[in-house]
Amino acid sequence: MREDYSNLYDRIRDENFELIQLERNDWAKLLVGTMIIIQNLEDKIQGEQKAVQGYRIDIIPKLQRIIDETKTDEEAQSLVENLFKIEETNS
Repeated sequence: MREDYSNLYDRIRDENFELIQLERNDWAKLLVGTMIIIQNLEDKIQGEQKAVQGYRIDIIPKLQRIIDETKTDEEAQSLVENLFKIEETNS
């Protein structure tokens, strides 16, 4: 498949900017490739959105609490240890 797209790329690339004649099969390959790229981009966007949401609902509020609820480094460290405690789970 990769070789098919590489060959198609070479055929499309025209340094003289002339109209390239493609076969119907070539257009089908471009369609499939485009659909795959779109799906990959959408999956990546969803992953990034989940990461942003995680920061918004978990990390930012915890960091804000550390700033708002403590006055010394020692108080901050104690709160950090409570807020960011990693608990082991047996699955």
